[in-house]
Amino acid sequence: MASDGFDVVVVGSCFVDMISYVPHFPKFDETVKGTKFQLDFGGKAANQCVMAQKLGAHTVMVAKIGNDQFGKDTIKNFKKFGVNTDPIVSKIQPLENVKIYKEMYGQF
Repeated sequence: MASDGFDVVVVGSCFVDMISYVPHFPKFDETVKGTKFQLDFGGKAANQCVMAQKLGAHTVMVAKIGNDQFGKDTIKNFKKFGVNTDPIVSKIQPLENVKIYKEMYGQF
């Protein structure tokens, strides 16, 4: 890969963040209705790879991702930013995701 002229080769994790916005964190046995739901791409390595590409570096991402819709969307997201995804391997398990609850006033 590096012989292809990449400035940055990133090895690491790719996630999909599932963010639910709630007016307050639920108490024990309480149901709280969310006001908004959002999917974002994440993972420390994935974020660094995209940001390096946006700053002008020629980047490549090396990772294992799930062979599900989240994994396919992750590849599309990398390609949208120009990140080389050739070394990414799809596995049978679904892509890991992170569930985040964000309070109305910004608390995570």
